[in-house]
Amino acid sequence: MKKKLLVLTSTYPRHSQDTVPSFVMQLNQQLSDTFDVHVLAPHAHTLPHSEVQEKVHVHRFQYFFSRWQTLTYGGGMLENLKRSKMNWFLLPLFFVAQTIAIWRLMRKYSFSIVHCHWIIPQGLSLSIAIKATAHPPPIMITSHGGDLYGLKGWFWRFIKKRILISIDHVTVVSCAMMDELQAYGIPLSRASVIPMGVNVKDEFIPLNTVPRNFNRVIFVGRLAEKKGVIYLVQAFKKVKEDHPEVELLIIGDGPERARIQRFIEQNALTNDVQLLGGKPKSALPELFSSSSIAVMPSIVAKSGDQEGLGLVSVEAMGCGCIPIISRLPATRDLLFDDIIEWSVPPEDVDGLAANISRAIKTGVKHDKLRHQVRDFAQSKFDWTSIGKRYTQTLLRVEKNKNNTKNA
Repeated sequence: MKKKLLVLTSTYPRHSQDTVPSFVMQLNQQLSDTFDVHVLAPHAHTLPHSEVQEKVHVHRFQYFFSRWQTLTYGGGMLENLKRSKMNWFLLPLFFVAQTIAIWRLMRKYSFSIVHCHWIIPQGLSLSIAIKATAHPPPIMITSHGGDLYGLKGWFWRFIKKRILISIDHVTVVSCAMMDELQAYGIPLSRASVIPMGVNVKDEFIPLNTVPRNFNRVIFVGRLAEKKGVIYLVQAFKKVKEDHPEVELLIIGDGPERARIQRFIEQNALTNDVQLLGGKPKSALPELFSSSSIAVMPSIVAKSGDQEGLGLVSVEAMGCGCIPIISRLPATRDLLFDDIIEWSVPPEDVDGLAANISRAIKTGVKHDKLRHQVRDFAQSKFDWTSIGKRYTQTLLRVEKNKNNTKNA
């Protein structure tokens, strides 16, 4: 009989065409080969409160009247809080409902281990729920970046530290995050670096049926401050001066959309920049395969929030795009020797423009580089190997906790 695993997350794809990030779901599918996986995620209007998706049991907790549950989905929780004052009213309701739901699930099922995504709010709810649990299972938390880098100030740092020192193991998705984690006093023996994965064997591959446009630049991601898309459109304006044939696809939505739209209209770029909104993951391989250059112009937001890694670059690499990536601490894990020269400092409009122009001029000649970036993505980030690493880590954490109990 498989050991039971409880997974906690802020969002979970509601259907096959959902645009919310699916990495937690994809990881759970890998883990389901070894564990009986139960996921606890927020409820959303029209969704069932419980169902089975591809061998994974999905439980959804309701925190307000169904139609007015707007704190999650449609963007990150921090973005949704900024968007509507109503969501601040929902925040304590969400926290209480999630804590109760965790406690109830742990009473109902005998979980061997808990895998918690994000320190806050999931880790905070979990830390309270286990205090009311007679025999709590071992706990592993995975931080994805925003929860570790954001929420600055002594209060939030105190809360995060209390959560992190009370659990059994922490994983982070990039080497740079490990440096940040050490500031919380977590010993290296209780921490690991394991990124999320991408299916670069079967899904994010170059589609031979799609002609590659060597004048097409693409961005995929949330239109949030830390993504730095405003710097990309500013650079694109400069590129247009020398390459009038170039075009830019922006895939995603978010609070920065209106600002980006204004810049496009004020600079007569409406015929050259397509703001296509959010797209389901199934549509991305074709969009990447039709493009030559993928840009990830990430920055450090005013709040301190920044990328934990940037998996969209891996998806683009898998499809054979030339990646132009901001040089942030976490994105170092994406930069191998042959693409470091294509990276630029964050907020460097001139550097972005220069590298995009260079890639356009020599685009047809980059077949070797496209193969190199694809091989790199497959060797470092494919779900098959990433899933095994998470499975082994969870089993090790559970074994160590049980050995400690029995000592």
